[in-house]
Amino acid sequence: LGERFTLSGVETGLHMLLEAEETFDEEAVTKLALQHGIRVYPLGPYCLDSKRKGWVLGFAKVDEAAIEQGIYRLAELIL
Repeated sequence: LGERFTLSGVETGLHMLLEAEETFDEEAVTKLALQHGIRVYPLGPYCLDSKRKGWVLGFAKVDEAAIEQGIYRLAELIL
């Protein structure tokens, strides 16, 4: 993911941001991820004066193995 996306906010402890290029269809990926049992939240609604695209990835109360598995599953969908 690191070659095509920017990950930030890992140190916050509750969520992180996975940012994509402005042209990326975050809604389509959000729906596809949900269909595959991966819950991510589109970044667009949080950016009222910006064209930032991507997802908020929550990880509070999720164990490391589940986080790792979710990231790999999400990567398979968007790469």
